[in-house]
Amino acid sequence: MARRRLPALEIRRISRSTQIEIFTSSARGNHTIRKISPLGVVTTIAGRAGVASASDGTGRLAHFDSPTGIELAPGGEFYVTDTNNDTIRRISSGDVASRLSPACRARRELRTAAEPAPASTFLPASLSMRQMAAIVISPSGSLFVADTNNQVIRRADPYTAVSRKTQGAGAFDVDLPLTGSPAIESRSGGSASEYQLVLTGYAPVTFSAAHITLGNGTVKSTAGSGTSTIVLNLSAVTEAQTIAVTLAGVKNGVGTRDVIRADERTHRDVNAEGIVNSADVIVTRNISGQQTDVTNFAFDVNADGAINSADAFVVRARSGTSLP
Repeated sequence: MARRRLPALEIRRISRSTQIEIFTSSARGNHTIRKISPLGVVTTIAGRAGVASASDGTGRLAHFDSPTGIELAPGGEFYVTDTNNDTIRRISSGDVASRLSPACRARRELRTAAEPAPASTFLPASLSMRQMAAIVISPSGSLFVADTNNQVIRRADPYTAVSRKTQGAGAFDVDLPLTGSPAIESRSGGSASEYQLVLTGYAPVTFSAAHITLGNGTVKSTAGSGTSTIVLNLSAVTEAQTIAVTLAGVKNGVGTRDVIRADERTHRDVNAEGIVNSADVIVTRNISGQQTDVTNFAFDVNADGAINSADAFVVRARSGTSLP
């Protein structure tokens, strides 16, 4: 009996559990992700041979266009560079293939959105990822990707954090670093001094507890454990202080961190110089009359959706205060 001849495969990773299985990407006209068992049985787990397209789904309903790099995560999911589609795909349990969360960032590139199930777009379009090839996961859970035609290596960290507030008709975010100097949140928390922190991962995130571990305030409620977007609602957060919000027992299927800490400073310092003074008052007054948008939301300190004399009044009333 003639032996079946397999198409050319590119072996990228071996998964070891109770048996050895080889996961391969097939880019030469087959556009599939395949598994080879210890007995040599070949199974297509995602993609359809000969169909080059870009759609999420389960098994043959998911389409790729020249998948190249493949990396298996400790949690059992694996990640594929879908080269000609200029994106990264995650294949989870049940052989469901989807694009990664749109809130993932590469070196502080930002855009936010809730991740629709089961698919969404990986990384902002402004990055213009082109012909991605190899992909690896670091021990800390960061993805490193060879962005071939741009001749750079991209890094997507497993978690990012923002301070989110609804101002008028839109919600706007302040980036919160997980390390280094805290960001400044210039917007008011209202009469109850309430703020919302949003933590996003490129894979579903779970955690065991959330606490304010520096500064005054409380974690009023949490939501989203087990999804790619975690929401922490804070209350009684006083002004002119640095606060740190800590998550314990964080896991995302790629890696585990006992603690993730997001820092921010609550202050009416709209120009982020560390002190409220006449410069803050002048710049707020100069843009008075504008509706809040992504370029000026920090000056809408009372978070009502418009920048006007009320904001200038609040900033002037805080003049002379500085962060500890």
